[in-house]
Amino acid sequence: MRFQTSINEFVRCAVSTLRAYAISDLIRSKGLLFSFMGIAMWLILFILPLIFFAGEGYDKSTVATFIFSGLIVFNLYMVGTWDLGWEVRLLINQGIMEYLILTGRNPLIIYFGLIPLTIIWIGIVLAIGYWAVTLFVAPPRIVIVGFSELILASILLILVILSYALVLASITMTAGTPRFIMELVSWILPIATGGFTPLSSLPSFLKVAALITPFSYPAEALRYSIGASDPVMSPHLIFMIGYLYAILFLISALIIFKISLNKALKEGFKTVASW
Repeated sequence: MRFQTSINEFVRCAVSTLRAYAISDLIRSKGLLFSFMGIAMWLILFILPLIFFAGEGYDKSTVATFIFSGLIVFNLYMVGTWDLGWEVRLLINQGIMEYLILTGRNPLIIYFGLIPLTIIWIGIVLAIGYWAVTLFVAPPRIVIVGFSELILASILLILVILSYALVLASITMTAGTPRFIMELVSWILPIATGGFTPLSSLPSFLKVAALITPFSYPAEALRYSIGASDPVMSPHLIFMIGYLYAILFLISALIIFKISLNKALKEGFKTVASW
């Protein structure tokens, strides 16, 4: 099936998605209130262990910077998992995915309606996270190395997160549940690939394993751009290899998504599990 969507239709669908999501999930379901309560709980649970196991050689501001940069990476992985990757699960359960396909619209159009809410949500979480880290530890020491480096690091991280979300969505369409991939990428890989701590602080064997994946480079680039730590290799190599990995990851994710969608069109969507 060939998907054709004009610019006006594209914008209209995105705005409709934004309005529907804001009304149904944030207002009627009191999602905003419960989300704030959840943020407060997991921020405390996230910060306290890092305080207890922080090395004595680091001052509090350095530890606070590590924690805050970890919060940024962790929050973006969660956005990729719940707001983007598992959005397909919601679309299938509500019959919206079939409607989009039957009307000739590309299912990816639904994501663009979530972008404004996602940006707002990330800003809220980071503001609360900065306040929580300052309260429990110390004000993070953030020194912008260069705005160009910060922008490049942010784009790199977004590319990797978007690619991961597409893979998660593809598995949901074909297998019904992406639980194993979700657990692996959302919880294990961010830690194992230096999402929370600099690669320089990891064991050498884990450092090598982390550099094989595309997930370590955005975190290293982001920490470097805000002055949190120096990367394990030159910043030039971090950005060059990171973007190469990210582009290949995105191309592969788009191909996987297209294959999964074509398979779903032939065989139908699998029964989507809750987890």
